[in-house]
Amino acid sequence: MTPAIAASLGLHGEQGALVAVVTPDSPGAKAGIKQGDVILSFNGTEVGRLRDLPRLVAGTAPDTSATVNVWRNGQTIQLEAKVGELANDQVASASGAEGEEQPMKAEALGMHFAPLTNQVRRELHVAKDVHGVVVARVDNGSAADDVGLSEGDILVTIDQQPVNSPQEAAEKLKEVAASPKKSALLLLNRHGVMQYVGVSLGGNSG
Repeated sequence: MTPAIAASLGLHGEQGALVAVVTPDSPGAKAGIKQGDVILSFNGTEVGRLRDLPRLVAGTAPDTSATVNVWRNGQTIQLEAKVGELANDQVASASGAEGEEQPMKAEALGMHFAPLTNQVRRELHVAKDVHGVVVARVDNGSAADDVGLSEGDILVTIDQQPVNSPQEAAEKLKEVAASPKKSALLLLNRHGVMQYVGVSLGGNSG
């Protein structure tokens, strides 16, 4: 949890564990935990940072219930989860149709996007269930460069909304830059790993 991510989610502080992926049919999924939730506490114990959560879960006996408080859409929600044994990792990707591939590019705020075509999937070894757009280039000194975005990253969502085309990605980022909050929460697929990055777009609207 970084200041930019916290700001994009409306959180006051940098505590909690941000959920990047949810394993289908897992205890978390069955409890209603969703991608983009911030887990604030587990069984009454605050989750100060990401590494606190696995320790808390591991200390809970399987088949027992646990209360999980999460931050979602600007409010705290209480969920009940039944703790289970660790299963094989089969993560849920962000939704989005493959659709017709269009060889069109777009740029916003120093980020250059290209379609995630079948050829690009092969070159970057991107799984078929990953949807989004490719970061084709990042301008030096841009907001994206400041937070470590790089060529080959796959942009999956912006502020929890799926990104289906380079033009859509550019338009959404420009909307955020023109809005009062000026911070966006990006979900990236980087070398097969889902990762959230908070980017502060400042007053730049280019």
